[in-house]
Amino acid sequence: MAARTTRPGPSLSCGHTAAGRGSCVVSMVPPFGDEQVTLRDWRDEDVGNLAMWLRPGHRWQDLDAPYFPQPSDAERDAVIDKMRERVHQVELPTPRRGLVVAATADQRFLGEVGWYWESEATDWRRMGIALYDPGSWNRGIGTGAMQLWTNYLFASTQVRRLDFATWSGNAPGVAPRPAASA
Repeated sequence: MAARTTRPGPSLSCGHTAAGRGSCVVSMVPPFGDEQVTLRDWRDEDVGNLAMWLRPGHRWQDLDAPYFPQPSDAERDAVIDKMRERVHQVELPTPRRGLVVAATADQRFLGEVGWYWESEATDWRRMGIALYDPGSWNRGIGTGAMQLWTNYLFASTQVRRLDFATWSGNAPGVAPRPAASA
Protein backbone atom coordinates (compact mmCIF):
# COMPACT_ATOMS: atom_id res chain seq x y z
CA MET A 1 0.00 0.00 0.00
CA ALA A 2 1.38 3.41 -0.97
CA ALA A 3 1.89 5.99 1.74
CA ARG A 4 -0.55 8.89 1.70
CA THR A 5 0.85 12.36 1.58
CA THR A 6 -0.92 15.26 3.16
CA ARG A 7 -1.25 18.41 1.12
CA PRO A 8 -0.58 21.56 3.07
CA GLY A 9 -3.57 23.84 3.40
CA PRO A 10 -3.49 27.55 2.75
CA SER A 11 -2.30 30.06 5.28
CA LEU A 12 -4.84 32.88 5.59
CA SER A 13 -3.70 36.08 7.24
CA CYS A 14 -5.93 39.15 7.47
CA GLY A 15 -5.46 42.32 9.46
CA HIS A 16 -4.95 46.05 9.25
CA THR A 17 -1.95 48.00 8.05
CA ALA A 18 -0.42 50.86 10.02
CA ALA A 19 -2.61 53.21 7.98
CA GLY A 20 -5.70 51.35 9.21
CA ARG A 21 -6.36 49.71 5.84
CA GLY A 22 -7.58 46.11 5.79
CA SER A 23 -5.19 43.61 4.30
CA CYS A 24 -5.44 39.91 3.46
CA VAL A 25 -2.84 37.42 2.23
CA VAL A 26 -3.44 33.77 1.32
CA SER A 27 -0.38 31.64 0.64
CA MET A 28 0.85 28.07 0.36
CA VAL A 29 3.61 26.04 -1.20
CA PRO A 30 1.97 24.14 -4.04
CA PRO A 31 2.45 20.40 -3.58
CA PHE A 32 3.02 20.06 -7.34
CA GLY A 33 5.75 22.57 -7.99
CA ASP A 34 8.58 24.57 -6.59
CA GLU A 35 7.18 28.11 -6.83
CA GLN A 36 5.32 29.56 -3.89
CA VAL A 37 2.09 31.31 -4.84
CA THR A 38 0.45 34.09 -2.84
CA LEU A 39 -2.95 35.68 -3.18
CA ARG A 40 -2.95 39.18 -1.72
CA ASP A 41 -4.71 42.51 -1.83
CA TRP A 42 -3.94 44.95 -4.61
CA ARG A 43 -1.08 47.46 -4.29
CA ASP A 44 -0.30 50.64 -6.25
CA GLU A 45 2.39 48.90 -8.32
CA ASP A 46 -0.06 46.14 -9.29
CA VAL A 47 -2.38 48.67 -10.91
CA GLY A 48 0.46 49.84 -13.19
CA ASN A 49 1.21 46.24 -14.14
CA LEU A 50 -2.47 45.59 -14.86
CA ALA A 51 -2.65 48.70 -17.06
CA MET A 52 0.28 47.39 -19.12
CA TRP A 53 -1.30 43.93 -19.52
CA LEU A 54 -4.67 45.38 -20.52
CA ARG A 55 -3.17 47.14 -23.55
CA PRO A 56 -3.88 45.35 -26.85
CA GLY A 57 -1.51 42.77 -28.28
CA HIS A 58 -0.94 40.34 -25.40
CA ARG A 59 -1.31 36.58 -25.85
CA TRP A 60 -3.63 36.14 -22.82
CA GLN A 61 -6.26 38.23 -24.64
CA ASP A 62 -6.54 35.55 -27.33
CA LEU A 63 -7.50 33.01 -24.65
CA ASP A 64 -9.85 35.06 -22.47
CA ALA A 65 -13.29 35.02 -24.10
CA PRO A 66 -12.02 36.11 -27.54
CA TYR A 67 -15.62 36.11 -28.79
CA PHE A 68 -16.20 39.39 -26.89
CA PRO A 69 -14.85 42.61 -28.38
CA GLN A 70 -11.70 44.07 -26.86
CA PRO A 71 -12.41 46.97 -24.48
CA SER A 72 -11.99 50.50 -25.74
CA ASP A 73 -9.33 52.82 -24.32
CA ALA A 74 -12.02 54.52 -22.22
CA GLU A 75 -13.22 51.16 -20.83
CA ARG A 76 -9.64 50.13 -19.96
CA ASP A 77 -9.07 53.50 -18.25
CA ALA A 78 -12.27 52.98 -16.23
CA VAL A 79 -11.04 49.55 -15.05
CA ILE A 80 -7.69 51.05 -13.99
CA ASP A 81 -9.39 53.94 -12.18
CA LYS A 82 -11.61 51.47 -10.30
CA MET A 83 -8.58 49.40 -9.29
CA ARG A 84 -6.76 52.53 -8.04
CA GLU A 85 -9.81 53.34 -5.88
CA ARG A 86 -9.83 49.78 -4.52
CA VAL A 87 -6.15 50.01 -3.55
CA HIS A 88 -6.87 53.05 -1.39
CA GLN A 89 -10.04 51.79 0.30
CA VAL A 90 -9.69 51.71 4.08
CA GLU A 91 -12.33 49.03 4.62
CA LEU A 92 -12.21 46.02 2.34
CA PRO A 93 -15.07 43.52 2.13
CA THR A 94 -14.89 39.90 3.19
CA PRO A 95 -14.86 37.95 1.05
CA ARG A 96 -12.74 39.92 -1.36
CA ARG A 97 -14.10 40.13 -4.91
CA GLY A 98 -10.60 39.63 -6.23
CA LEU A 99 -6.99 39.29 -5.17
CA VAL A 100 -3.62 39.54 -6.90
CA VAL A 101 -1.81 36.33 -7.83
CA ALA A 102 1.84 36.97 -6.90
CA ALA A 103 5.06 35.01 -6.67
CA THR A 104 5.73 34.81 -2.94
CA ALA A 105 9.52 35.15 -3.23
CA ASP A 106 9.47 38.63 -4.80
CA GLN A 107 5.75 39.56 -4.77
CA ARG A 108 5.90 39.85 -8.56
CA PHE A 109 2.45 40.48 -10.10
CA LEU A 110 1.41 37.42 -12.13
CA GLY A 111 -2.32 37.97 -12.51
CA GLU A 112 -5.54 38.01 -10.55
CA VAL A 113 -8.37 35.84 -9.26
CA GLY A 114 -11.94 37.00 -8.82
CA TRP A 115 -15.56 35.98 -8.47
CA TYR A 116 -18.97 37.31 -9.45
CA TRP A 117 -22.57 36.31 -8.90
CA GLU A 118 -23.97 33.83 -11.37
CA SER A 119 -27.15 33.85 -9.24
CA GLU A 120 -27.22 35.75 -5.96
CA ALA A 121 -30.68 34.30 -5.17
CA THR A 122 -29.17 30.80 -5.07
CA ASP A 123 -25.75 31.84 -3.66
CA TRP A 124 -24.07 30.66 -6.85
CA ARG A 125 -20.71 32.29 -7.46
CA ARG A 126 -18.50 31.91 -10.50
CA MET A 127 -14.77 32.30 -9.98
CA GLY A 128 -12.00 32.93 -12.43
CA ILE A 129 -8.32 33.56 -12.91
CA ALA A 130 -6.17 35.52 -15.33
CA LEU A 131 -2.42 34.88 -15.54
CA TYR A 132 -1.17 37.54 -17.90
CA ASP A 133 2.46 36.63 -18.61
CA PRO A 134 2.82 33.47 -20.74
CA GLY A 135 5.99 32.76 -18.73
CA SER A 136 3.75 31.89 -15.77
CA TRP A 137 1.68 29.37 -17.74
CA ASN A 138 2.00 25.57 -17.56
CA ARG A 139 3.97 25.68 -14.30
CA GLY A 140 1.19 24.88 -11.81
CA ILE A 141 0.83 28.52 -10.76
CA GLY A 142 -2.79 28.79 -11.90
CA THR A 143 -3.68 25.50 -10.25
CA GLY A 144 -2.09 26.59 -6.98
CA ALA A 145 -3.78 29.99 -7.12
CA MET A 146 -7.19 28.42 -7.79
CA GLN A 147 -6.71 26.00 -4.88
CA LEU A 148 -6.00 28.96 -2.62
CA TRP A 149 -8.90 30.99 -4.00
CA THR A 150 -11.36 28.11 -3.65
CA ASN A 151 -10.23 27.44 -0.08
CA TYR A 152 -10.44 31.15 0.77
CA LEU A 153 -13.97 31.49 -0.61
CA PHE A 154 -15.21 28.41 1.26
CA ALA A 155 -13.48 29.56 4.47
CA SER A 156 -14.75 33.16 4.35
CA THR A 157 -18.36 32.57 3.26
CA GLN A 158 -21.23 30.17 3.76
CA VAL A 159 -21.17 29.39 0.03
CA ARG A 160 -22.19 25.90 -0.99
CA ARG A 161 -21.56 26.23 -4.70
CA LEU A 162 -18.60 27.62 -6.60
CA ASP A 163 -18.37 27.47 -10.35
CA PHE A 164 -15.37 27.80 -12.64
CA ALA A 165 -15.51 28.10 -16.41
CA THR A 166 -13.12 28.91 -19.21
CA TRP A 167 -13.32 29.12 -22.96
CA SER A 168 -12.80 25.67 -24.48
CA GLY A 169 -10.10 27.07 -26.77
CA ASN A 170 -7.96 28.09 -23.79
CA ALA A 171 -5.46 25.24 -24.22
CA PRO A 172 -3.08 26.41 -21.42
CA GLY A 173 -6.03 26.71 -19.04
CA VAL A 174 -7.48 23.28 -19.72
CA ALA A 175 -4.39 21.20 -20.52
CA PRO A 176 -3.80 18.34 -18.10
CA ARG A 177 -0.59 18.58 -16.10
CA PRO A 178 1.82 15.67 -16.59
CA ALA A 179 1.92 13.28 -13.65
CA ALA A 180 4.86 13.79 -11.31
CA SER A 181 7.45 11.05 -11.57
CA ALA A 182 7.81 8.90 -8.48
